[in-house]
Amino acid sequence: MKFNTLNEWLHWQESLHTSEIELGLTRVREVLEKLLPELFSENGQQHLPFTLITIGGTNGKGSTVAILEAILRASGYKTGSFTSPHFLQYNERIRLNGQSCDDARVCLSFEAINQARGETSLTYFEFSTLAAIYLFVQAKCDVILLEVGLGGRLDATNILDADCSLVTTVDLDHQDWLGNDIESIAYEKAGIYRSQKAAIFGDLHLPESLKKHAEKISARLIHLGRDYQYTEHAGSWEWHSDILNCHFNQLAKPQLAGTLQLKNAANALMALSCLNQQLPRVNSKTINQGLQNSFLTGRYQKVNTKPDVLLDVAHNPQAAKNLAEYLAATPCQGKTHAIFAMLADKDIERVVQALNEQVHTWQLFELNVPRSLSMEKMKNIVSGYTKTNQLTCYNDFSLAYQSIVENMSSLEKQQDRIIVFGSFFTVSSALRYFSC
Repeated sequence: MKFNTLNEWLHWQESLHTSEIELGLTRVREVLEKLLPELFSENGQQHLPFTLITIGGTNGKGSTVAILEAILRASGYKTGSFTSPHFLQYNERIRLNGQSCDDARVCLSFEAINQARGETSLTYFEFSTLAAIYLFVQAKCDVILLEVGLGGRLDATNILDADCSLVTTVDLDHQDWLGNDIESIAYEKAGIYRSQKAAIFGDLHLPESLKKHAEKISARLIHLGRDYQYTEHAGSWEWHSDILNCHFNQLAKPQLAGTLQLKNAANALMALSCLNQQLPRVNSKTINQGLQNSFLTGRYQKVNTKPDVLLDVAHNPQAAKNLAEYLAATPCQGKTHAIFAMLADKDIERVVQALNEQVHTWQLFELNVPRSLSMEKMKNIVSGYTKTNQLTCYNDFSLAYQSIVENMSSLEKQQDRIIVFGSFFTVSSALRYFSC
């Protein structure tokens, strides 16, 4: 099977497997061993010619990858970064030295994977993961960053043994796949940890199941607040780890917006410090340079002024709470208008509840994707938290945005702001509109 364009390959992949998601590593590992046999010895042991950091967690994964990538590039390392999902182009998922891989390279990787897989069926995400790894090996990357797609233990990114694994946060999301409580979800996310390797947990409240799993496999569990700390100052911040006897002060604040980016940066520094023997070129100068150069689409991203338009992918309760805290910490003089759409498998009620105090009017539209939450259900839930005259429904993003702006006075355009959130698809609609 061979196709001429990337879109043809992707369309075929979407219909190749019987389901969109199938957690499990057996099929994808078998294909990887045929695709890149040089990574494995005869007994199946991995021999990776690069340093690997795997990043999982409910929220903060993408930001942490962006910060790690920027610091590593500033330190002179050749990086490969795999993230998901994408906003506008599939190529966003696979970056070499901060740049999206071009169509030709991605198509060549798909041809190699298709030849290696034989009769083995792969999901769209499994194809993506294998393509990223294949391209990073071909490019001879020094460091590879893999963002977990779903959970961790059975996610396709977990086929490689990381030198350092980081779980950023654990909260309720993807319950249909990971479990209905924090401890069940934490166990799945802890599956990326490896024996005798650094296993970082980047939040203050350590789930018991994650701790027990790390202890069971003899991973070196490292916990924010216990093993490393950070302190914010007026124009800078500092980071230190007693277990590594390591300290960085007068650090630049991350270019990424949001109060939680300091925590993401602190977690990134812990990962890099654990790997200081493998990555000796990372130092305070390159850390500051990377922090100042880091960027990530769709996270507190301002795409317009007069009125200000802020995009955020917040699609679960924890992310919504974080967004609400950011809005409260950066108030505008006028009103905050929300343009909102979500997927059906998300906890819309708790998301709306978290943000309702910060939002004056709600503009809803239904996403044009199979998993979209219907307008009727969205309206029924949001109407329970706001007044009738503060809720309006539209056919798409552009109509919602244009309606808000057309009804604004000159003063309101100066003082009000618009937030667009609820899903990667919601933010993608705004990015297309503003041609970002």
